[in-house]
Amino acid sequence: MASMPCCISHEFYRVASENTDRVAAVRASGGLRVCKDALECLLEVPERFDFESRHASSSFPPVYPGDECSSFADVLCAVCSLSWRIRTVLDGGDDPDLVRSQGFSHGDQTLSSSVSNNDTKSSSTETNGTPLTNGIPQIIGVFIAPSIEYIVAVLSILRCGEAFLPLDPSWPEERLLHVISSSKTVIILKDKPSCSTEVDMILHKGGCSVMYVSMEASLKENGACDLDWPCERKIPRRFCYLMYTSGSTGKPKGVCGTERGLLNRFWWMQQRMPLVEDDVLLFKTPNSFIDHLQEFLSSVLTCTTLIIPPFEELKANPLLIVNFLKAYHITRLTSVPSLMTAVLPYMENSRWMKIHKSLKLLVLSGEVLFISLWKSLHNLLPGTTILNLYGSTEVSGDCTYFDCCRLPQILDLELLSSVPIGVPLSNCEIALVGKLNEPNVGEIYVGGTCLMVGYLSEINHGHPYEADDFSHFRTGDFAKRLQSGDLILLGRKDRVVKVNGQLVALEEIENTLREHPAVNEAAATLYRTPNDVSHLVSYIVLKSTKVLSETNTSYVDESHNKELVASIKSWMVGKVPPAMVPSYYFIIDSLPTTSTGKVDYAMLPSLPSIARWDFGDVRSYNSQLQMIKEAFSEALLVKEVKDQDDFFAMGGNSIAAAHAAHSGLVQWEVMLGGRIECSAAITSDFSQVVVGCYKGKVYFLEYMSGNIIWSFQTDGEVKMQPVVDRDRNLIWCGSYDHFLYALDYKEHFCVYKISCGGSIYGSPSIDMVHKIIYVASTSGRVTAISLADAQFKVAWRYETGSPIFGSLCLDTHGNVICCLVDGHVNVLDSGGNVIWKAIVGGPIFAGACVSPALPSQVLICCRNGILYSFDMEAGTLLWEYESSDPITASAYIDEQICLASEQSSSCERLACICSCTGKVHVLKISSDIEGKRFNQSRDLGRPLVQEFAVMNLPGDVFSSPVMIGGRIFVGCRDDYVHCLNVVF
Repeated sequence: MASMPCCISHEFYRVASENTDRVAAVRASGGLRVCKDALECLLEVPERFDFESRHASSSFPPVYPGDECSSFADVLCAVCSLSWRIRTVLDGGDDPDLVRSQGFSHGDQTLSSSVSNNDTKSSSTETNGTPLTNGIPQIIGVFIAPSIEYIVAVLSILRCGEAFLPLDPSWPEERLLHVISSSKTVIILKDKPSCSTEVDMILHKGGCSVMYVSMEASLKENGACDLDWPCERKIPRRFCYLMYTSGSTGKPKGVCGTERGLLNRFWWMQQRMPLVEDDVLLFKTPNSFIDHLQEFLSSVLTCTTLIIPPFEELKANPLLIVNFLKAYHITRLTSVPSLMTAVLPYMENSRWMKIHKSLKLLVLSGEVLFISLWKSLHNLLPGTTILNLYGSTEVSGDCTYFDCCRLPQILDLELLSSVPIGVPLSNCEIALVGKLNEPNVGEIYVGGTCLMVGYLSEINHGHPYEADDFSHFRTGDFAKRLQSGDLILLGRKDRVVKVNGQLVALEEIENTLREHPAVNEAAATLYRTPNDVSHLVSYIVLKSTKVLSETNTSYVDESHNKELVASIKSWMVGKVPPAMVPSYYFIIDSLPTTSTGKVDYAMLPSLPSIARWDFGDVRSYNSQLQMIKEAFSEALLVKEVKDQDDFFAMGGNSIAAAHAAHSGLVQWEVMLGGRIECSAAITSDFSQVVVGCYKGKVYFLEYMSGNIIWSFQTDGEVKMQPVVDRDRNLIWCGSYDHFLYALDYKEHFCVYKISCGGSIYGSPSIDMVHKIIYVASTSGRVTAISLADAQFKVAWRYETGSPIFGSLCLDTHGNVICCLVDGHVNVLDSGGNVIWKAIVGGPIFAGACVSPALPSQVLICCRNGILYSFDMEAGTLLWEYESSDPITASAYIDEQICLASEQSSSCERLACICSCTGKVHVLKISSDIEGKRFNQSRDLGRPLVQEFAVMNLPGDVFSSPVMIGGRIFVGCRDDYVHCLNVVF
């Protein structure tokens, strides 16, 4: 390209037409399985995992079984088809995949424009029926997660000459409706039709029509498109996208961004570090962040392959990014520093060192990049160029850059704690506005091609920015110019802060808190610990507190206030994005004010009432932090725990978390109304302990004190461990009354119940990916319940023909493993189809045991005293171990201990089983087993399972053990819980 493209649509059409056969995007569903396997292998023998051995069907780009590829011809055809359909609907036509909103009149010629033209009579209509008012486009929402459908939708809207509005599917309902309403969105594109509440909400509450889009449907349509090119219109489109961000006023603000701003950012990067045909990019950023635009635009405008992981999976486990980089040879990655900090422990192994051979460029933006993180990344990626970018939604994402290769020279001259943000991008202007005697320090003003047209509210009222040389955007950020000429951030001017890489307006949090019916006044601040961990803190004046003050009453019901604060926090979760939900809530008598009547935020931490009530938690932060670090260290068997480390990112699981919580020495005892025959569960926020009892009650106990918060009465005995559904704040619990109950542990009511055809003895299992919960009963029925819809529905039922007493178990592929009392083992996929069946030599009363530590094995305990191991993929019997005593409880695998094998380079794991007679068996199991290699391993004489130790307890054992780091916890009929230590 000799010069900057005239528009995105023209450039995409040109490059796609010249490279029709090239792979444009890979929907990496098959690669996801490979990446999951790699993540499981990470804790075992990382250097032994080989991506190439996982049968990629092509070398470039790597494509794995289950992946779906789209060529540039496919994308071009889909864009032509969809853009014509959108244009037809906007001009008053119909579409088979369009669901009209209530009140739509077929007599209307077109859908109404996004900006009223009542104030301006000078409107012009281009060909194809596109209504324009002073170049103001219509707003079309895109309610699609990052995917090939999202890319096609955006390109199609641009081709129509209109503006797209990314709508994040994870937004709370209220925010979503506010954005749709305030933007006057005329139509919303959605990826697949369903009967979900989100669609009903849009249709009935948002008043918007919805058009469903899919690659399959678009490819079946005629790809011809004779729409006018947007860049050739007499009246140019003033902006091409609308994105909402928190502004300093405390309300979400719609930023109207320009096409030339996006192209300028793309063109600058292409001139500085051109993408070439063997580059591979990753599309992983949520569409509520402007960085996601360059992730896919840089691909489609250069005919570079884009890898698109399943978004929900990547969101649930960001650590998978490390394995996607390796599996697909990603050459360019954009990330926020906090994400790189999170994956850093997994990068620091020999397997990561192979990644730097393919990763050419790492772009960091959205947060302050600290020197310590840069040093770690630089040491791990010596051959990778690291860029630190700075900007915001108002300036097309980025306006300055700093190449970290220059950092060592600057550090020789300057003492810095963070990496500079550098110098302006091409066609961007940066000015520091401050005191006359300090020309190198001031607030950052940005101008030039990157600048937005203005905020939508200003455009609606006739006060947009004028995109000329004299227009600048005040960022609110203060910076200093170093001797090198580079800028370095000093902080913000207004009350907008960054939490986990997201700009958060404290005023918006305060305004939302004030909307709660119990809140009279509110203030929000950011508390940063000495270790740079940030927490949002809210100070609340309740309406009841105001009444007490006016009546000179001093009585405060602390129990009531505690419940009220919990309800306020739950209420906030439904109102604002997760980053805007405060971590701390303090009730105070009144807000302190300055002499001018404004809130004195500096006085809030020193208020006597706060110090007396809750600020002790903050004052004792260091001592509590040290106690938590010691507990983490003991539970995870690691020598060093850093202040910012994440327990689960370090390899912790729910059992290890329970062990860590026990190390905190918080103890209590409570007597409940009935015998307890099952294990308790702990809610995901560690606020409640949930346990069922023989008399049919499910108790919800306060985690710290054991006080009963709530109880729910079923009509039968409860003998199963409750299951926590953290995504929906639910507890799933079954009863002998044949019903499975979904209990809301925050709002204290039963959300849903369903009959399962028999008594429920084993715990259900939740598939977080497919959003399905599986439950089995003593009638032999397995029921799959879809959780995708708020009104839960039965997806399918499967009759096994024999009672099921054991808990259901999911393998790494999402298949559900059912152990029947007649000795059969049935494995079903997420659709209820049989994958494989097996049979053991006696009854089975316990669920299967699977673990990432033994990724290819399913362990089944049988009442005949034998432990069986089956291949997870095919159901082939791998080995047997005979204990000589009946076993009615599941096995347990120690995921923290990995023993080096004396006879091979493989890793051996420890597992524990307990017989009914009280014998505890510890076994050594080879992890290097696959069904196809079983005979070969046996022929070599290497034992697949060995007895490591046996111990007799003074009573019978009918419950499963727990084994962590060589310590075994087991309940015995002598009324004691025994802790056994394995000696090596």
